[in-house]
Amino acid sequence: TGMPTADLYDTARSTFGVRAVEMSETGERPWQWSLNGKRLFFRGTNVIPTIYLSKVDDVMIKRDLSLLKRAHLDGVIVLDHHQPPAFYAEADREGMPVFQEFTLVWEYSAARHVRENGDPALTANVDVMRRMLAQALMRYHNHPSIVWWSLHDEPFFTFGRFDAGTGEIPEAPF
Repeated sequence: TGMPTADLYDTARSTFGVRAVEMSETGERPWQWSLNGKRLFFRGTNVIPTIYLSKVDDVMIKRDLSLLKRAHLDGVIVLDHHQPPAFYAEADREGMPVFQEFTLVWEYSAARHVRENGDPALTANVDVMRRMLAQALMRYHNHPSIVWWSLHDEPFFTFGRFDAGTGEIPEAPF
């Protein structure tokens, strides 16, 4: 065509999907979930397939999602970690909704809490938390299986003697 060709430096291939996920606090159906207009009542569990994520492989992922479906569960929480990309791809194929928790767990605190034996440059650094969140969202943003992101797991543990049953939040971390 006579047009100059550019060198190809990077390519990416991605499967993605579009869903309409709704949940309202008010209205005719408060606190009810719907997916693509169909009402859902999620029955699920969390998943931590093994303590060593390096041991997770395609066989384990397919087995675990199959067991969830055979148990008539229709949602799974990825608790306190991110699964390997193959997990989300399989959840996409199986239509298994994923409630994804972000990896901010307990001592990560924007309140400048310094954790015992922790590195305050990491655990109390808002810039580090932002970068972690941006990386996770860029890595997993196209997966239609992820229907919910939770940005912090059990943040009340950043406070000393916080009793979740009282509903009182201390003014400062311990």
